[in-house]
This record gives sequence, structure tokens and C-alpha cells, in this order.
Amino acid sequence: MTRRALAVIITAALLAPVSPAHADITRRVETERTERPVAPGVTLSSFDWYEPGGWIRGDALAVDLTKGKVGYVDPGSVTWAAPLSQQASRAVAAINGDFFDINNSNAPQGVGIKDGQLRKSARAARWASTRPASAA
Repeated sequence: MTRRALAVIITAALLAPVSPAHADITRRVETERTERPVAPGVTLSSFDWYEPGGWIRGDALAVDLTKGKVGYVDPGSVTWAAPLSQQASRAVAAINGDFFDINNSNAPQGVGIKDGQLRKSARAARWASTRPASAA
């Protein structure tokens, strides 16, 4: 499995919504689980569960922060886009916690904080509302 494929799988697993029915682990049957080291201090767990709502296949990455390094990467400018391999050549995994401007610049949208410093601020999305639900 390539590092890029691993990053995509991890991102999908972390961003998948969990409904209240799926949160009840007493109704879950785990049918398979495998774990393997990815790098020093980094372990990948892959699992299959059956729940009342259907099958769940997922992957989770555990990082021992005393052995691994976690950081924030960006292409160098708020409006640039670049492959992860150019931003972090030694990365073994990456998680995209943002949205991208897919119709124009491909640049990430949203807040970016690196070493406690604001790298970029959020841009209000067209689909998001800043008004309380009662005012909508």
C-alpha cells in the first residue's frame, strides 16, 4: 500500500460520521482486526465490524508522541497547492482536516495554526451559516 493510499484511508476513517446507533459498542460484533507497525511509534489497526446498520470497515492510526513526530504542513503560501510529497517528504501518514477550493486554486480553506501561530484564517463557506438556527 502506498503512503498516499494510507493517508486517504485514514482520512476517510477519521471523517466518517458516527450516528448514535453506531456509538453503542454493545451492539457491535468485531469480525476481524489486524495491527501492523508503520514506522517507529506508529501502528496501523484495520478492522471489520458488523452493527445493526450494516458493515463497517475502518483503519485507525495510533502514534506514540514520544517516538513519532506530528506536525502541520502547508505548501508555503495560503493560496498555493502542492502534493504532500513536496510538503513533507518523510511523512508516513497525513490527515486532511480541511476543505479545498476545488473549482479555482485547489488551495486549502479553513484555519491553519502552526507552532501556536495563525498561518491562515477561515473563509466562510457558501453552505455554512454563521447565524443561530433560530434566526435562519
